[in-house]
Amino acid sequence: MKDKYNYLLKLRNATKVAHNQVEKLTEGNDLIKNPSKDKYIYFLITHYLFREEIFHHIISAEKTEGFKIGCLEREKATMEAIIKDLNILGVETQKPQKKLESQSALFSLGMYYVMKGASMGNNLIFNELKNNLDFLSWNATNFLETSQQDFLNSWKSFRKELLIQLHNNYDEIEKGSLKGFQLYGQLYSQSKEIMKFV
Repeated sequence: MKDKYNYLLKLRNATKVAHNQVEKLTEGNDLIKNPSKDKYIYFLITHYLFREEIFHHIISAEKTEGFKIGCLEREKATMEAIIKDLNILGVETQKPQKKLESQSALFSLGMYYVMKGASMGNNLIFNELKNNLDFLSWNATNFLETSQQDFLNSWKSFRKELLIQLHNNYDEIEKGSLKGFQLYGQLYSQSKEIMKFV
């Protein structure tokens, strides 16, 4: 078991620079310190686009490889919550054009690792924002509240499968994780372009 956790630590270290670059680009701390409706909409659109991109890849991976991720129904509910919040804030959603071609199941698992990590970060964001009266006045907390529901069990289920696969398939999972961070940054920039036309 210790060896498996060493692979997870290796993955965290290998993606640390990419993770820090995305954090700097997306200004997550700024959303906490100086929340505004526009910043929150950028945040929601980015998550919507990112999840739309990755979700069908991980579903395919679960079906073709038998990965036991065990939290996909929760992910569907989370997507519905994002759409609800965007609609409340006056933004209509459309099915985005996919940026990625079909990927290997292990590559997809790496991208999903980034998505689960983002969910963990969202919990921290919500813990700060839920005491902000301006934020609460928008009545658009569905996504962050849904992200918190059963998160720990969801993460444990995913981590168990990730640890199993990392031992023999580390390189492909790392590639997927790095691509996931890159994609998230690209979609954040795209969300700002989308908002110019809203």
